[in-house]
Amino acid sequence: MCRSLRSGFLLCVVVSIASCGQGSAGPGFVPPGPPEDAPTLEGIEAVRQDETLDDFEDGDLLAWLPDGEGYWTSDADGEGLSVIEDGSEGERALQVEPGAERVIANLSVEGAALRRHDYSSCTGLELTIRSDGSSATETVLLIDSVVGDSESRGVAAAPVEVTDAWTTVELDWSDFQPTESEPTPTTGGAGGTGGAPSAGSGASGGIDLSDAGGSLDTRHILALSVDALADANLLIDAVRLKDCELLPLNPPLPEPLPLGADAPADSPVATHGQLRVKGSHLYDQNGDLVQLKGVSSMWLNYEITRFAESKEGLRWMRDNWNLDVLRAAMGAGDNDANGPMTNSYTQRPEALRSQVETIIENAVELGVYVIVDWHSHEIHTPEARAFFDDIAARYGQYPNVIYETFNEPTQQPWLTAIKPYHESVVASIRARDPDNVIVLGTRTWSQDVGEAARDPVGGSNLMYTTHFYTCSHPSDWIIGGATRAMDNGVAVFATEWGATKSDGGLDGIVCTDEAIEYLEWMEDESISWTAWRLDACGDSSCLLKPGQSNPDGGWTESDVNGHGPLVIDWLLR
Repeated sequence: MCRSLRSGFLLCVVVSIASCGQGSAGPGFVPPGPPEDAPTLEGIEAVRQDETLDDFEDGDLLAWLPDGEGYWTSDADGEGLSVIEDGSEGERALQVEPGAERVIANLSVEGAALRRHDYSSCTGLELTIRSDGSSATETVLLIDSVVGDSESRGVAAAPVEVTDAWTTVELDWSDFQPTESEPTPTTGGAGGTGGAPSAGSGASGGIDLSDAGGSLDTRHILALSVDALADANLLIDAVRLKDCELLPLNPPLPEPLPLGADAPADSPVATHGQLRVKGSHLYDQNGDLVQLKGVSSMWLNYEITRFAESKEGLRWMRDNWNLDVLRAAMGAGDNDANGPMTNSYTQRPEALRSQVETIIENAVELGVYVIVDWHSHEIHTPEARAFFDDIAARYGQYPNVIYETFNEPTQQPWLTAIKPYHESVVASIRARDPDNVIVLGTRTWSQDVGEAARDPVGGSNLMYTTHFYTCSHPSDWIIGGATRAMDNGVAVFATEWGATKSDGGLDGIVCTDEAIEYLEWMEDESISWTAWRLDACGDSSCLLKPGQSNPDGGWTESDVNGHGPLVIDWLLR
């Protein structure tokens, strides 16, 4: 949206045991679906010592899953892999034969939500290994990390010695040097055992790092690869992460108040109560799929007539338009898409907070859901944390409140800018409010929801926003990206859309046919939405005609402007 308009820790981890040069799980690697003959929990008895592979809270990254979603596969058609009674403490261990080539333990079945976690709090890993041969040999360790569209690979700076005695090898992340392709083992000194391997390269020991480039991102590990031994079986007892301080990905949520408490009878909140995100959809307190529909305010800092702050106007829309949710678009930053903003939260915090408070309190009294929208294109982390901390502390007990932490990021990178911002603000909210829904903005004016879904923020009751304007944005791009995101296990909320051009309809055109495609899709997929915008002007996204100055409702068909008739029609369905 442009200025001129408004002024009028889930981780997917893959552990692999690899034979260097026998195929690559390098950049761009996507775990395949399980072959028919891949060993699974049905084929191999679950290993007690290794069944906490996805127990991120205590930092373990062991070699099996308790829920059957993981599976072992290899480049050698599943051959050369077995579980034997020969672990370091009398338990079982994974045995990899020389001919196994690359063996991968996939932790997310195809089509399931990715298991992802931020490993940046960990200092490295430890690997308990031995061979069943009598002479010492070496193995090479690699890490593959795939985060969103970014891939990186790191290789341990020296081979690790493997003997016929169980040894725990510890490596810090700093022991893995970045490399862009499959490294080539070379002769020379072996890495240490029982501690980090010594550095080495070329003929003096270690591996060839002449192609090293970029940096290894150890926050999201996709694969740990271990070079299979040439003439002996490699036995792996455990792989563990070191010194992690990982938070639960989905902390338990408190029991909600009785349905309908603090909300008038038959209002949206009395009907649906505390909202819950389960997988890729939003559910109400009854456990039923729910689709909220409503409208967004104008940028509150540019608002002339206080439509959004009118309690009577909200009551009228609830009772006559079937409105479930009102979005309070609080202009927050110093600049919008076209230049400096005026009267925003960063400039007049008390005034903007007062407007938002009025909207929240009206919504609570009338039993309507309210989205508290940090309406900005810029990152202002300290200000956003302070604002949402205050709002969550005072209003987080009401099921009405939904937080939208970043309206429309522009081209800030998801991995290094937008996601860390969300994580910081979500932490501030969750310290005060453990259970209300939070909606997270995505890159490119909240249109790259698919990118965010490939590397989602860990937490409960989180959704991702998608924005679209039907005269400007092809449906295959927006709908396709959102559909892929939902297939990846995240929930989507269209917190802003218009049947207009992306400038808000300065030309007055309404693209109805294109909008119906979107609306039918959202109806079919139970995707909640708020249409832009509750305001009176000549832009085709303004719901009311220019000159309309009554904020208290009672609007007739002759008062409705632009795409307003379409929005109202779909609110009433």
